[in-house]
Amino acid sequence: MNKPLYCLLIVILFLFLLSACATTNKGVEPTKDETITIQNDEGDILASTSDFTKAKLEDLEQSNQSVIELSFREEGKLEEITESHTGKSIYLYFGEELISSPMIVSTISGTDFVIKGDYTEETANQIIDSINNQS
Repeated sequence: MNKPLYCLLIVILFLFLLSACATTNKGVEPTKDETITIQNDEGDILASTSDFTKAKLEDLEQSNQSVIELSFREEGKLEEITESHTGKSIYLYFGEELISSPMIVSTISGTDFVIKGDYTEETANQIIDSINNQS
């Protein structure tokens, strides 16, 4: 093998090893945003994790589907959100992931509501843990 080609291969191998070292994060877990937010069409945050007191998984017998039941900390917060967004969609996010986007058809009073959406049981449990294990 001629000398310039041999040197080129050495340089390529060195760069390959250097780039692999730079991108390896041994033992470092990426942090996942576990914030729950309810947002409007403009992306304004209407409620977030700290606005909830508890969450639990409920089974809907008629549809064999699980839903997440959430409870607001503040009486009137759910009514305020649903009253001002009647006829509009709101968007529930878990971190960056859209969990549900229901259309509000009427005002809901009280503190409890359920979320039905396209999420896995693992995601549902993460949402529940995020709310129930707040410091």
